[in-house]
Amino acid sequence: MITNNFHKNTRKKNNNLGNIRKKLIFNLKKYKKSIYVLISLIIVIVPAFVIVNTLILSEKNKITEISFDERNISEFDDPYLYKDIKDKIVWNNFFAIKYIRLNSIKEEFILKYKIIRNIKIKKLENWKTLVTFDFKKPNLIFSYEERIIWVTDWFFFDISSWSLFLSWEKQNILLPKESIDIWYFSWFFFKVDEKRLKFQIEEIKNFFGKNNIDNIMYIPWWTKTIITLYEWKKIYINNLKNIWDQLKKYIALSTNYWNFKDTKEIDLGSSDDVIIK
Repeated sequence: MITNNFHKNTRKKNNNLGNIRKKLIFNLKKYKKSIYVLISLIIVIVPAFVIVNTLILSEKNKITEISFDERNISEFDDPYLYKDIKDKIVWNNFFAIKYIRLNSIKEEFILKYKIIRNIKIKKLENWKTLVTFDFKKPNLIFSYEERIIWVTDWFFFDISSWSLFLSWEKQNILLPKESIDIWYFSWFFFKVDEKRLKFQIEEIKNFFGKNNIDNIMYIPWWTKTIITLYEWKKIYINNLKNIWDQLKKYIALSTNYWNFKDTKEIDLGSSDDVIIK
């Protein structure tokens, strides 16, 4: 009798254990996806927390000193640019700037300083940071008194850079006094566009020789270019006409006109004939 009861109890316990095991297996299957998600989150969050805590939030990674590429400074020495970028990133976390905020900083500075094409930062020793700029090249440079107006892709903007002025001085195109603030009007390139004017100026420089030209002035509302040579000759070019047809007239005049040396003004484009003074 005792033996039968023992076997009955044993079977009952085994059945209970079996039911528990089945329920456990069922629950594991039911929540299997949720468990995997939880484990995955732990695997991702814990390392991310460590990275953020050690890199992004660490006081040790603050930018304490900024240096600039000497080539950038020699190319474009506007002090406001370097001061602005320094104020923007100094005492900020290097990794936060480089990997989170750099794109927005680029957009801000490219909007303000249209000469900038790109900005890069590089970590040096002791968390010093090197900032380098990639500058655009101008298509045309106009000068008005002490102002330099840089033109690239239809953008007009003032350049406050003495080094740039010196490096491009011989290539600047003068504007007459009446043209102050004219570059803000859309009709500046209405008749002669930027690309065409650039081509014409380059052809003029190649024809006369840069070393023989004292200055070049462009009059936008008149669509005329005036070339002043060191021998005090003024040459008038019509920018609406073929440039080489006009320069051929100059060649013919210099070859065949007996008093060419003493001629001070030569208008090549106002009419079919050459006008001299």
